[in-house]
Amino acid sequence: MGKGIDALDTQGHAAGILGHPARLLSTDRAVISDRLADGVEQPGIASEVFQQAEALFGGAEVSPAEFASRLHFAAKVLHDAYADRIAAAAPGMPWRTVRAWWRPVGKRVPHPNRIFQDRHGLR
Repeated sequence: MGKGIDALDTQGHAAGILGHPARLLSTDRAVISDRLADGVEQPGIASEVFQQAEALFGGAEVSPAEFASRLHFAAKVLHDAYADRIAAAAPGMPWRTVRAWWRPVGKRVPHPNRIFQDRHGLR
């Protein structure tokens, strides 16, 4: 079996560190970033969640529980089932996201708000 995120383990979850939230939460974030850059972890839902959490919250050192909360936030928008797996792997998260809606970083270009443009003479 391959080591990429698209390979499946015996439980049908993606293989690699990113495919297992408990493993992900116990691995240094720099190691995950290096594995993504080196192609060891293949693109997929889990890698997108990890990269969005890093882009939104930055690379500051935080506790594993806080990082789990950040991953959970990113996963709530991108893939609810993966968010549930993160929550199960980290029951001690200091906060959880119930609902989230935002434009994932680098994915969509915002459209100008016409009312704002009219009010401020931008049209």
